[in-house]
Amino acid sequence: MALAKPENRRFQRVPLSFSVSGKLFEHFFKGHKFIGETFDVSFDGLGIRAGNNNGFKEGQRIKFETKLYPGDFSIKARGIVCWVNSQDDDNWPISLGVKLTRLRHYGLWCERIENRMLATS
Repeated sequence: MALAKPENRRFQRVPLSFSVSGKLFEHFFKGHKFIGETFDVSFDGLGIRAGNNNGFKEGQRIKFETKLYPGDFSIKARGIVCWVNSQDDDNWPISLGVKLTRLRHYGLWCERIENRMLATS
């Protein structure tokens, strides 16, 4: 029987899928690039399905870029990997939870997520 991790999220997450590309930092100025897609987002974090493991570990820092909706401008952000899980999906073998630490256009991020929350309630 697996032990359940305590719920540490401060904000509700909503299902929202959009593409993500980024870089996982290993050492100063060195790291691995990744591509993926989100499966849920909140005001201070998101879940990402990644195309390869590239050594994701809890506590590592990543930077990424995305567009919340087609036609939007790119939003750039940084975060810390909070958890990593393997998946049985050949397209997305890894899923990870990321806590946002720095985000350009935070107001737009929150507005889009709030709109999605209202649409799903």
